[in-house]
Amino acid sequence: MEKKGITRKSCSNLGNALKENSSVRHIILSGNELGGDAMSYFAESFKYMETIELNYCDIGCELSSKSVMDILSLCSGLSHLEIQGNKIDSSSIGMLGPGLGECLALK
Repeated sequence: MEKKGITRKSCSNLGNALKENSSVRHIILSGNELGGDAMSYFAESFKYMETIELNYCDIGCELSSKSVMDILSLCSGLSHLEIQGNKIDSSSIGMLGPGLGECLALK
């Protein structure tokens, strides 16, 4: 789903579809302008993911929001996370620490 024009508005539909298909383990949403606020739509649907790629998704300091922390804490099997090319500062990365600590399979 890389560079498919997925926007914040379509995230709700995508989140619901992923929730209904729990066999999806890898998702690449890189290059879509999702924004950090759209992550709340994926909290439940990302919990079975092993790979999540969110490069260049217009995610900024809001990445440190509770919804992203919830996603990370649910993803116990997450082994691969990519978030490069977003507007993430050092304080946002620091706030991700507790959520990332829950991802025991993360390499």
